Amino acid sequence: MKRKIFSTLIFTFFYLLAFQNMNAQNSCNSNQVDPRVAFLLQMPDLSLQQLRAMPIEEMRKMSPPDMNPVPESKLRRVKITGDNIQVFIYKPDHPGDQLLPVIINFHGGAFVAPMQPWMYHIGQDLANNYKAIVFDIDYPVAPEFRFPAPLNAGYAAFRWLSENATSYGGDTSKIMLFGGSSGANLAAVITLMAKADGLEKRIKLVSLFCPFVDDPVNSPYPSYRKYGKGHLLTEANAIWALENYTGSGFPDNGDYRLFPIRAKSLRGLSPTIIFTAEFDILHDEGEAYANKLKEAGVPVFYKCFPGQLHTMAGLPPDAEEWKQMTEYTHAFIKKYL
Repeated sequence: MKRKIFSTLIFTFFYLLAFQNMNAQNSCNSNQVDPRVAFLLQMPDLSLQQLRAMPIEEMRKMSPPDMNPVPESKLRRVKITGDNIQVFIYKPDHPGDQLLPVIINFHGGAFVAPMQPWMYHIGQDLANNYKAIVFDIDYPVAPEFRFPAPLNAGYAAFRWLSENATSYGGDTSKIMLFGGSSGANLAAVITLMAKADGLEKRIKLVSLFCPFVDDPVNSPYPSYRKYGKGHLLTEANAIWALENYTGSGFPDNGDYRLFPIRAKSLRGLSPTIIFTAEFDILHDEGEAYANKLKEAGVPVFYKCFPGQLHTMAGLPPDAEEWKQMTEYTHAFIKKYL
């Protein structure tokens, strides 16, 4: 018995030490793009005028090829809520007999890209990496469906799954929200909407990957000026995405449903893990959002990956950075789920 207690104390000590060390690893001053992803810098920038002139379907065709396809046998598509929102469901390869933690994932794509085949492996990886059941929300996208339609669909999906995920093998007491880029915007805002409705306790953890959380028009963040051109995601891209999401007129930039960093209070939100990339226009606002959450007393783990572009695009699937992201998230889940 004493040996078991001693072993537990030793494990806890080293776990906490490792977690503290993770929080210290936030230096992002390499000033050099990772050679493995530098080929993406050769992609020509499109001006805002060129982006506006390009048909949306042409933009959607520019999505990357599916380099890591998920077998059709592993794909399950269902429609949920009264609005029949399509959801892709992924389970780990060896799910076991117990109810699984629930990940509700909101894909990226500048608010204009629906679920596409190259995105499927993300949901399957999340399921296997965290031994969870993943509900990937195929929310309606702009410009056919403008703000707040995608957000409202995402929030309706969260509310429905928080009550009904057990029907699919999910543990509704262990719900996590994940999102990347524009999807991280939705995840962050839905967390705030849940708080406004008194449902924040249904969300145990939030994971935001290169989140879009503030207004790109006349952005105050230095990363917009440093990386706004020639670094894959440009300032013009961000403004174009917002224009499609909201319509021709610029919205009230104080509306937290668009820009969650503008919320009057972040106090009481769920523990949040945020990843950013050094050479990304969204780097500074992601870091600023992490700091604002910390100031509000929210447990936060923040990590920037040096040398990387937006969403660490171009990295090979076996890159150490992906392994680190998984390890950091594992530690955060163990601590707060």
